[in-house]
Amino acid sequence: MEKTRRLVLVSLALLLLSAAIVSASSAQGPIVIPPGSTVQGLSYGEWAARYFQWAYALPASGNPLFGMAEACIVQKVGHVSLVGFSPMAAGSQDCGKVSGRDSLFVLAPVGTECSLIEPSPFHGDDEASLNACVEAFSWSGLTWSLDGVPLDVSDAFIVRSPMYRLRWQKDNMFGLPEPGATWSVARAPFLMFAPLAPGQHTIELHGVINGPDGLTFAGNATLLVTVE
Repeated sequence: MEKTRRLVLVSLALLLLSAAIVSASSAQGPIVIPPGSTVQGLSYGEWAARYFQWAYALPASGNPLFGMAEACIVQKVGHVSLVGFSPMAAGSQDCGKVSGRDSLFVLAPVGTECSLIEPSPFHGDDEASLNACVEAFSWSGLTWSLDGVPLDVSDAFIVRSPMYRLRWQKDNMFGLPEPGATWSVARAPFLMFAPLAPGQHTIELHGVINGPDGLTFAGNATLLVTVE
């Protein structure tokens, strides 16, 4: 159960609303920002670190990123909206309203992180072993669509973060009795959507994460986003 929760978390359904689509574009320009780009001075990997820091700092109880609730939540960071959701919700999840000037950074329904305090297969003792830890996971069946149109997403969108400081409060997913902090590295598929046209948009995503010792988890999500 604990392993599943960590995969879900990362499924964090990490969703960063600030996407750019690789082989599709609109009259205004690309829909999905290419993975080699920077937004507000940060790379995809650096945004992944920001995303996981945000997700783990939230209370574990009722946190959709850990599959504890069927809901979509949004955290605004400058002109980027981080979108978190449940990877196990039966129906669509309403993410509410976002600004038409904001990019959306969206996590696939499945991702992972490793830290100094977690047990195997999520454990590392230093930066090198944390990097090796997250590289032991792979993804399959990744599909994304925007308003019913499939997005061409390559493995280049599976990004690894730099090592970052991970902090948690008393109500945390580790089950620890007190707040604390450790070092962590994350790796997951992310899309950064460029600002979308006003109106309601539907983002659908699916993916399977495969880890050591036969560990596997599949996630799906249908997200409703209203752009003002």
